[in-house]
Amino acid sequence: MSAYSPTYETWLAMRRRCMNPNYEGYANYGGRGITVCPSWNSFETFLADMGEKPKGMVIDRIDNEKGYFKQNCRWLSKADSNKNRRSVKLNPEKIIEICNLYATGAYTRKQIAIMLGMGKTTVDRALLT
Repeated sequence: MSAYSPTYETWLAMRRRCMNPNYEGYANYGGRGITVCPSWNSFETFLADMGEKPKGMVIDRIDNEKGYFKQNCRWLSKADSNKNRRSVKLNPEKIIEICNLYATGAYTRKQIAIMLGMGKTTVDRALLT
């Protein structure tokens, strides 16, 4: 069990997605230009802007093409947040591209995901097709 509050855990995860190139989900956030506003480098400012994370809620960006900042974020249920997701469509051409890259043996699934701006699970889905 974590010693941190759910709000602090959310703040850490948000920053990790946007700022840590080694994080698995980075390609879908920082890797495509999603940033955290500078004032939210301080947890105290994030907490003052967003308040405590309500039970069962997740942080959601209203416009998924924009970063994390007060006017673009809200607490939302996971189900409602999933309706606002930017999904990666696996069309036949994308599946072939992924399979060809993987077949070279030069790249890991994670590297392919980063190169193509998608999550590793999307690459895994393509390779199972």
